[in-house]
Amino acid sequence: MIEKDDDPDLEYGERRQGGSPFDPLETLRRRRWCLLAPLFVCGLAGFAVAHLLPLLYKSTAFIIVEQQKIPEQYVTPNVLMTLQRRLDSMTQQILSRTRLQRFIEDFNLYGAERRREPMDDVIDTMRGRVAVELVQTPGRQAEMIGFRIHFSDIDRYRAQQVTNELTSLFIELDSRERTEQSHRTTAFLESQLQEAQKALSGEEENVRAYKMEHLGELPEQQQSNLQLLSSLEAQLQASTAALDRTEQQQAYLESMRAQQDVVSSLAKPDPETPAPAAGYAAQNSLALAESALGNLWSQLHEAAGRLTDRHPDVIAIKKEIADWEASVRRLKAERTASSDTASRLKAIQIEIANEKRESASLRERIGQVQLRLGQTPVREAELAELTRRHDNAKMHFQSLLEKKLGSELASNLEERQAGEQFRLLDPASLPKRPEGRSKVVGIGWVLGAVAGAALIALREWMDRTVRRAADLAAYRHVPVLARIPTMRSAGEDKRRRRGLRLEAAAIALMILLSLGTGAHVYLRG
Repeated sequence: MIEKDDDPDLEYGERRQGGSPFDPLETLRRRRWCLLAPLFVCGLAGFAVAHLLPLLYKSTAFIIVEQQKIPEQYVTPNVLMTLQRRLDSMTQQILSRTRLQRFIEDFNLYGAERRREPMDDVIDTMRGRVAVELVQTPGRQAEMIGFRIHFSDIDRYRAQQVTNELTSLFIELDSRERTEQSHRTTAFLESQLQEAQKALSGEEENVRAYKMEHLGELPEQQQSNLQLLSSLEAQLQASTAALDRTEQQQAYLESMRAQQDVVSSLAKPDPETPAPAAGYAAQNSLALAESALGNLWSQLHEAAGRLTDRHPDVIAIKKEIADWEASVRRLKAERTASSDTASRLKAIQIEIANEKRESASLRERIGQVQLRLGQTPVREAELAELTRRHDNAKMHFQSLLEKKLGSELASNLEERQAGEQFRLLDPASLPKRPEGRSKVVGIGWVLGAVAGAALIALREWMDRTVRRAADLAAYRHVPVLARIPTMRSAGEDKRRRRGLRLEAAAIALMILLSLGTGAHVYLRG
């Protein structure tokens, strides 16, 4: 006996708890039309949509990326953009409005669309039919070996032509861009090298000017300054000793001259007072002696005219003349000695002045050397900073010079097509049948199956019918004592069999329609 649970407070989940296990086959049998109806409707809808879509033929070309032919340990490439970034850049350029418009005009694409739509919409349509697909190395996801170019069009021959043109454009654009970027890199390094050379020349000029400004105070001159200081101090000691000796000689000569002055000042004779020739001559100066000698010679000449040579007066005059002549000779000798003393004293005074000037000059030079030695630590720190900046500028210049030379080699390599480049491995294919419709039909069938499954789940969740004795025992927690089987009349059995036959025919028709549409879509693309 089949009973229906009319209690509205019992939920489906509560009724199932503790009841008989869920039977998917039995549920699918009962809810078969909940699955078949959406599946058939969505499948036919997918076919209708696919039939309305234009027939598009996809042509594909494969471009492989050839690595640099010369090992990188000899020539380092100066174009290091990854394949993904290069492709993105080239794709943006190729799919630009100007290039696509030229493609459309050259190959006479989308004639009908151009008559009824703006050019921007036509360009967007073509842009959506161009695809670039990266190809990775098997087993290494991060390494790209090349890429595929796809283009779809209603004319398969035109699709092949456009794909070939796109492929050639990718290869040409890559070669040109790599060469231009390589030359731009070289030009950039050249400009940086010139700036680095100017900076290096400036630092060299700063070091040179600093050394010229502080000549004698530099750290490398410290040892020579110490030697010069030692030499100057030795010279100062020698000059001081010579000055002492010269001053002693000056004191001696001054004492001699003082004695001579005393001797000369003692003689103040009276010309009218006669005195013995010897004593007078000893006390008289040279001028008085010569005057007295002249008077005696006059007296001798006067006496010689009156007296003979043996006369006592003549003999006495001659004797006085001899004494005075001896006095004159002695006074002349003393005068000569006094003159020599004065000359030597003057020369010694000049020598003392010179030695004092030399000593002062030596002391001044010693002070200068000592000042330079005191400034040496300061100059050493300042020069170290200038040298460090010069060394950094020189290292930067050398580094840029090496990079520039390497970049020139890489640019020559790119010009000779010996660097990394694109090579066409598979030319554009000629598609045999259109693509895309089968996918739409498949999507329709999948959506129908999902919708049917969702509908079955919804109907089961909302269904409150009790169909088995085990369910009744589980709902009410009472044992089932007896079960009344389903009893049908002959008319009911006949109608049931007729319904099953109609249902089988409908299912067969649906299957035939599905197979027919599937075959049609497969054959037409």
